[in-house]
Amino acid sequence: MAQPSVSDDQVEEFATLRCNFPVNKHQTCGAIIKEGVFLRCRHLLCKEHAQEWFVGSDECPVCRDGICAKRRHVGRADDRERLKLLQELLVTSSPLEVQEAAAVALELWEGQKAEEFGREVAREQELMAHVNQLNRTVRRRLTEAESAVKSQLAKTEDLRRKVVEADRNLRQDRECVSRLQSRIQQLHRSSQQKLCDAAGLTPPKKRLRSSLFEDTAFH
Repeated sequence: MAQPSVSDDQVEEFATLRCNFPVNKHQTCGAIIKEGVFLRCRHLLCKEHAQEWFVGSDECPVCRDGICAKRRHVGRADDRERLKLLQELLVTSSPLEVQEAAAVALELWEGQKAEEFGREVAREQELMAHVNQLNRTVRRRLTEAESAVKSQLAKTEDLRRKVVEADRNLRQDRECVSRLQSRIQQLHRSSQQKLCDAAGLTPPKKRLRSSLFEDTAFH
């Protein structure tokens, strides 16, 4: 399987040293160091943040240990001037001195890259912890929502049963009322009949039939 090619820009981007000044809890300045300050604790600050910070404090803004940070200005703003100075130093130095300086520079670079990697790992771990917390919160809320839905469905089903039961009771009450009305009408007619019988009165239909019979007999 072919390995992905790495461009010169990517190599240069990886090789650069960056400002360690903490902008906030989760982020550093990250500006490429061309001119800045090198501290005894091996932290690097860009020129702008070094000027801003050391106006009011002598300690390292990263370590914050209360110890006066021994600092040395490094680099040049102009890349050509910086390269020229490096060439001059190499020309006037012995191979052992060049090797020693290269070892120190490489050690510093490795330390800086290890610190950058540690910050990235810590940030990823914090993000992962935040994602896990969000997942737990989402699962908890989903569980609560499911419980609420089940409870609401149970209440709805109970209400439906009550409505069905109330409708059945209403029909039964209506049937009972209808029977009572029929019974009342029957009792009313029966009471009228008994009153008529008790008073010796002929009910209207009987009285009409008796009149017709008398008229026929007369003619």
